[in-house]
Amino acid sequence: MRRQNWDYSKMASYMVTISITDQEESLSKIVGGEVELTESGEIIEREWLLLPSIFKYIEIEEFVIMPDHFHGIIHFYSNSEEDSTKGNEYGFSKGNLPAVIRRFKSGSSHRIRKAGKAFKWHTSFHDRIIYSEQAKRNMRNYILNNPKKAAKK
Repeated sequence: MRRQNWDYSKMASYMVTISITDQEESLSKIVGGEVELTESGEIIEREWLLLPSIFKYIEIEEFVIMPDHFHGIIHFYSNSEEDSTKGNEYGFSKGNLPAVIRRFKSGSSHRIRKAGKAFKWHTSFHDRIIYSEQAKRNMRNYILNNPKKAAKK
């Protein structure tokens, strides 16, 4: 759920979490506290790493692809009028977080289905606005330690 009255195109960092629907296809396996990507997970990784070449005003930071969800940190460092109206293969998009995530989800879904897999993201995504460097460090640690925590369950 998006925060009311927040401009998601302004210069800020966000941690996003996106889950997949209940399905047999998983994105990765956790083995010994480490992530081993499936074919679908590899596609998702490529799509995530591709985003800064499409949206010139973002940087991506730590991310992890878990068996049934994805966590990533994304930073918006500028947003020019030119960038926010740039079209891509999925149509025009505004220069904001929902537009970037929409492109990520649609691109990865399309490529996974093209590989012959049944796949669907949950309709929405969760975001946390990162207000400080300490908060960013905490979220980075959470992302990096997520596979180890999952292995202990």
